[in-house]
Amino acid sequence: MKTYKVVEIFDSIQGEGPRIGVPSTFVRFSGCNLKCAWCDTNFQGGQSIRIEDILAGITDGRDVVLTGGEPALQGLEPLLQQLRIHKPHSLVSIETNGTLPTRKIKPLIDIIVCSPKPDRDWKTHADCLFDVLKYVVDDDFTKEKIDRTAQSRLIPVYLQPEASDIPKYLAKAYEIAMSTPGTRVGIQLHKIMGVR
Repeated sequence: MKTYKVVEIFDSIQGEGPRIGVPSTFVRFSGCNLKCAWCDTNFQGGQSIRIEDILAGITDGRDVVLTGGEPALQGLEPLLQQLRIHKPHSLVSIETNGTLPTRKIKPLIDIIVCSPKPDRDWKTHADCLFDVLKYVVDDDFTKEKIDRTAQSRLIPVYLQPEASDIPKYLAKAYEIAMSTPGTRVGIQLHKIMGVR
């Protein structure tokens, strides 16, 4: 059976986006195809884990969040199919940087959260389908970077302050949100609470 390179599997609350505050099991995959200067996630290393062992690490009935690094690098279809069979009461989401296609896996996922990054000028792959956009607001981010086609499709757009200076970037996110319909200011609740 297929294996996946996984850094960790853990339970916490979802700290960001539309499911904020919901108890979830996180599966953090190893590896990323970008190198963002402000990245605060350890996605290096990890070990090869079989699908059945990943499933065993997921708490029944909890949301499942596939994150990284960049989980879309790992050919997720077999895992997603097994999640649907063995965890039918779990809402499944993926957090992606938008640089890879998600069209094939979209029918197997409840929510695709796409967080475009400055390394790619906040652009997404033409075949990256998503349900939510989340932008990290830093010195370089402007409202012109927001995907206008997503706004026209009423896809929620979260503006999240970069963590090195939260008051400064919260103020910037607020200003952009107040002048840009369809956007909302987000936070990282798990960091405020001091949990993973």
